[in-house]
Amino acid sequence: MLLTLEHSSQETYEKTQLVIQKCHPGSKVPSFYHAKTALADITGIKAMIHHMCLNSCLAYVGPYTDYKTCLNCGEFRFDQIKLRQSHRRVKVPRAVFNTIPLALQLQALFRTLTTAQKMKYREQRTQEIYEELLRNQGLVDAYDDVLTGSAYLDAVRNGKIGLDDMLLIFLIDGAQLYESKLSDCWIYIWIVLEHSPDERYKKKHVLPGAIIPGPNKPKYIESFLYPGFHHVSAVQHEGLTIWDASIDRTFTSNLFLILTCADGPGLLCLSNLVGHSGKQGCRMFCPVKGHCKPNSSQYYPVLLQPDNYQVNGCLHPDISPYDITPSTLSDYMKKLKILMAAPNQAQYEK
Repeated sequence: MLLTLEHSSQETYEKTQLVIQKCHPGSKVPSFYHAKTALADITGIKAMIHHMCLNSCLAYVGPYTDYKTCLNCGEFRFDQIKLRQSHRRVKVPRAVFNTIPLALQLQALFRTLTTAQKMKYREQRTQEIYEELLRNQGLVDAYDDVLTGSAYLDAVRNGKIGLDDMLLIFLIDGAQLYESKLSDCWIYIWIVLEHSPDERYKKKHVLPGAIIPGPNKPKYIESFLYPGFHHVSAVQHEGLTIWDASIDRTFTSNLFLILTCADGPGLLCLSNLVGHSGKQGCRMFCPVKGHCKPNSSQYYPVLLQPDNYQVNGCLHPDISPYDITPSTLSDYMKKLKILMAAPNQAQYEK
């Protein structure tokens, strides 16, 4: 009943429960809470719950674990009334967020014959691609998936990625829950490339990573990502033991994060750089500077200087795309030192 009412509210489940009990007084239909608990026990998938700032500034994990107030807004971490009433013994967080461990979800995908067989796509497709390369003098018939890219194929050829390993895509975005409000919830998910392209993006195959409630956009996004990525890092170091129901075999799988994806606002949230309308607006921190629109603070990443254009600070000549050099860590550190040395807020913003 819980799965059937997937798109309904908790109230709908509880009303259905009451109707059944009214028709069949002797029946014992579990409550919504107990149904969810049973589902977690059966699947082995349980969320990790961590404290967070009431204003969504940061999560109290990693280097912020022992903080009692928010580093950004100063709000208290715990309910002060309950803390005083209990003589500081009962610490109730004012806000929490949930992270769903990835490894437990990946193990569950191999527990039934049907789902385990669907996890064979990458193995089969990789074999087909190598046959195409041999047949076509090093070319594939079509670049129709990330698996046809040289980065992946070279890693397989060099033995870095094995057939038992798993490839993942990480995606993050804000979700607008109410029509008249800005995005007040952030969600990140995992896409498993062992599924075929026509399957992997369907809702039932998308694995939830974490739900970060609002009301505001996270300011220290790394703190909210920390539990999930710490978990993935541990699995990458230790390997993930999986039982495959389709062939009754236990094997160890290594996880590879092949892509990190987001839209414009999501990328800014991940990188903490300015947007595409900033003076140096590339999300990859390349050295190309934009041209500012006259009488405006908005920049545009155009390579050619506009005609009849006179804006101070933006009169650099045309840029050839062949002359654009990639950014380096030393460039980033140099700019970061300038930023951190700003003596006041005006200079910092400039």
